[in-house]
Amino acid sequence: MNRKRKGLILLVVTYSLAALSIIGVGFAMNMQLERKAAANYLNSVKVKYLAEAGLNRAIAELKIDAKTNFVYGDTEKNWSDAALDEGLGSYSLDVEDEQRKVNINYANRELLRAFLGDAGYETADSIINYRNTIGLFKTIKEIRLVTGIDNTAYLNIKDYITVNSYLDPNTIDNTGADEPRSPVNINTASDKVLKAVLFPLGATDADIAAIKEKRPFSNWKDFDDCIDGFDDIHSAMKDNIKNNCNPNRTKPVT
Repeated sequence: MNRKRKGLILLVVTYSLAALSIIGVGFAMNMQLERKAAANYLNSVKVKYLAEAGLNRAIAELKIDAKTNFVYGDTEKNWSDAALDEGLGSYSLDVEDEQRKVNINYANRELLRAFLGDAGYETADSIINYRNTIGLFKTIKEIRLVTGIDNTAYLNIKDYITVNSYLDPNTIDNTGADEPRSPVNINTASDKVLKAVLFPLGATDADIAAIKEKRPFSNWKDFDDCIDGFDDIHSAMKDNIKNNCNPNRTKPVT
């Protein structure tokens, strides 16, 4: 009887130790998960503030540029990569000028036709019809819903279109009526976009190259003088292209 009792006690103790071991292992694993969760949360907070620091730095630097220079050129700056003090981390910025692209929400029919090339007439009309009936595009990918823009066509234009560029409310159309537009940045526009903007001039590849050599334009007068340099273009056509690039009601000097 004594042996049975001892055996029973030993069995109970063994099970108790096993249960305590399981509880201990579970507790240790839970603590490890909690520690990882806390570390992940700390890292996510650090990443958030690093991203905000980089964004605020970019905004501040670009504002300074806008006040002191006619902003142009590559967006790589000596402030695009920075490490913070006391091992708080580092950030790397990639700033892209959306104004160098064609805004598919506000580009007029003429610009869309010139930009889209051979299929531009019908497709430009389809884009404008989509905007008028469905609404403005929320993302550039949405343009694939437009008749005439299949996946191949989209891949060919996706790097040159935007829905995020600045919208100038003080612009007019060719008749002088109000027409909010998003003018293309002539100093940073790619060859494809620049050629579309200059389409009324019948700009050739050689013309585009000549204009690019004169960039950056430090003020609008420099650009106007460049356009006036096309001797074989009618003055009305020159005025049209100037207004397309800078359609403000009151033309700024700089």
